Amino acid sequence: MDVPEDHPGRERAGVCSAHTCGPPGKRVKVILLDTRYHRDPITRDPISGQRYFPNEEGDILGEAQWEWLKRELRTSTAQVHLIGTSIQAVSSQHPWAKWANFPQARERLFRVIDASGVPGAVLLSGDRHISELSRHDEAAGNPLYEFTSSGLTHHAPVHEAANRHRVGPLVAALNYGLVTIDWAADPVTLRFEVRGTDNETLLDPTLSLSALRPSGGS
Repeated sequence: MDVPEDHPGRERAGVCSAHTCGPPGKRVKVILLDTRYHRDPITRDPISGQRYFPNEEGDILGEAQWEWLKRELRTSTAQVHLIGTSIQAVSSQHPWAKWANFPQARERLFRVIDASGVPGAVLLSGDRHISELSRHDEAAGNPLYEFTSSGLTHHAPVHEAANRHRVGPLVAALNYGLVTIDWAADPVTLRFEVRGTDNETLLDPTLSLSALRPSGGS
């Protein structure tokens, strides 16, 4: 992976990382969470329509990664924060791997992001072979959005999938996701595009930076 021998990530358990780019006033911080290494177990559910029983007290990140995440948010000087999670955090009704299988950890994630007070916080996720934009209105402060894009080589057939948090349509087609920041706009905007195999636009919501700002900061 071309990680230098002296990189601090080599001393951590798991592969979480953070990267900041851009000049002052136009900085983007990308935080990549490791949702597998420390994850507590879940049990298969052969009874209901869900694949797993929820682990009510279980965790996903582990305490060291929680502290790392809080520190990365607290010390950030960026204007936009893209938080990558391999599994969906906002969407909660589908039966597959998701933060909702660990209800306490899911709520903790929302609290940590809100309490940090960082501007422009958006979750980026995959793993579903679909694309969609979800909005979590129950989060403290302003709504927390999650942009899901997955399926460069595989996608689910056209179908209905429950997601009470979804904003706009579900995209079930080969696609890739693109986030474009318009620093010249007033207010600054983030455009979340889903594009197909011919580079056609399949989903194209745009949000202002002011709508993504948590109200926390404690």
